[in-house]
Amino acid sequence: MVGSRLLDGHADTSLLQIIEVAAHGTVAVISIEDLIADRMGQYASGAAHDMLGQARVLFTLSEGLDLHYMERRIREETAQAYGVQDLEDEA
Repeated sequence: MVGSRLLDGHADTSLLQIIEVAAHGTVAVISIEDLIADRMGQYASGAAHDMLGQARVLFTLSEGLDLHYMERRIREETAQAYGVQDLEDEA
């Protein structure tokens, strides 16, 4: 986690995955929904066109996504410009 609040306080911390790393302790990993939303936010900024492709690949490879949560997170990250439908169009 960078900063004092996970993804500027928008992420649901109950979705963090805690992974044991042998001899190193634990690491917390954000949810795939938050990872996809982050990629969409980077894409929407106009500075990272390849992030849309990454978001679509993650979306296609993932199972059991919380689409309602992901829709909200994508909308937050993209100033309402994009949503889940933008991933489904190419999936």
